[in-house]
Amino acid sequence: LANPLIFRWYLTPPLPVYFLGILLGTERLGRDLRFSALTPLAAAGAFALLANAWTLHPDHGPERPAPKMAYIQLELLYENVGRWLADRVGPGQVVAAGDIGALGYYSRAPILDTVGLISPQVVPYFPLPAESLVINYAIPQQLVRDLQPQWLVFLEVYGRNTLLPDPWFGEHYQLVRALETDIYGSRGMLIYRWRAPDAP
Repeated sequence: LANPLIFRWYLTPPLPVYFLGILLGTERLGRDLRFSALTPLAAAGAFALLANAWTLHPDHGPERPAPKMAYIQLELLYENVGRWLADRVGPGQVVAAGDIGALGYYSRAPILDTVGLISPQVVPYFPLPAESLVINYAIPQQLVRDLQPQWLVFLEVYGRNTLLPDPWFGEHYQLVRALETDIYGSRGMLIYRWRAPDAP
């Protein structure tokens, strides 16, 4: 229903089901009209439409055929960060992030989901006022103040109007790494760490 699509990969998984429905409908129509010769033609047409939506050489990710709209650049960034964090997150430390799948998998760290899908304690911090949003999501600064995760990983756009201008956040968290990206209009992917009490 979203036009344009919020996330372009959402359209990819149902396509085979759509084509199956079209083929079955065409086959039934052909049987009813006694034009069963239409079925192979419809199958060839559906295959051509499906093949047209694929590319042999994607511009990122594994070098193998993939749907043109398949976009995993964000997951690749989180994989990079997760591998980097794997040796740095100490016992009992929590990593907070809004996009948690690849990050949690590769870091093997306890995750605080700042969207609230798997961390129900986050839900009361939403909704945010419109001025907090640059896109359709932002990390609430009060959530970070209250829960104080040891690590925060987020696209800059998620904290542009909430965490980054907050003096408390700047006093208590230190930027330890920034990866270059412009995904969702971001100015990088940021990794922050809780400052030790004696840290400068």
